Amino acid sequence: MAKMYSPQQLEFIQSNYQKMGIQHVTDKFNQEFHDNKTFNQIKAAISNHKFTCGRPKGQLNKGVSKIFTTEQENFLKENYGPLTRKELVIAFNNQFNTDYSYNRIVGYLKNNDIKSGRDTRFKKGQQAWNKNTKGLTSTNKTSFKKGHRPENTKPLGSERKNNDGYIEVKTAEPNTWQLKHRIIYQQEHGPIPPGHNIRFKDGNNQNLSIENLVLIDNREHALLNQRYHLNKQPQQHRETIILMAKIDVKTARIKEKMQ
Repeated sequence: MAKMYSPQQLEFIQSNYQKMGIQHVTDKFNQEFHDNKTFNQIKAAISNHKFTCGRPKGQLNKGVSKIFTTEQENFLKENYGPLTRKELVIAFNNQFNTDYSYNRIVGYLKNNDIKSGRDTRFKKGQQAWNKNTKGLTSTNKTSFKKGHRPENTKPLGSERKNNDGYIEVKTAEPNTWQLKHRIIYQQEHGPIPPGHNIRFKDGNNQNLSIENLVLIDNREHALLNQRYHLNKQPQQHRETIILMAKIDVKTARIKEKMQ
């Protein structure tokens, strides 16, 4: 089924395609015309009307990650240093409601030569940490024996706040922690499907009541952040806004199938 665009909309697509990629054109188009066009729909319009960008192939995306958005890349660059790798992975997934593995993010850091800024090398003239400790560091003296649990080991069920303020619960030994709001949701509703996350309706990540937790997919999450700015809306309107985002995404998917 053909998708109709006004002359103004076609001119908008053509002029912006000369300056930016299709995803950015799509986002800007939807903001300008209060629409919900998808990447594939805008791409089809560009192809059907034979719009060209005038750029050498690959120039626009030269040096641009195909895995992370620019915002996500900047987050990694800015926070790798203040945070350890493990802390960075947790903070990243919490910030963007993603589920990237430790190896995926660390691999990206290495492949793109992103440094933490911390110098961990031993410097000339620096006193060794174990100087004058001969006999004290022998493994048969004071080291923990196999099976020994340090006194400060947290028991299962312990809670803590991570760097982003989310509550975590220790769920397994030796040091496995999970986000408490995800645990609460799954206890009530079952497993969280891939590509979905749990969002706080009122924006308060300390309000763990089941009524405050809502399951959304990644596409809905993007709409709530970029178009509806959910966390800036009055509390009494938020449930309606979440429903609107779900309807928008469902409608867009139906339109895509009809193409």
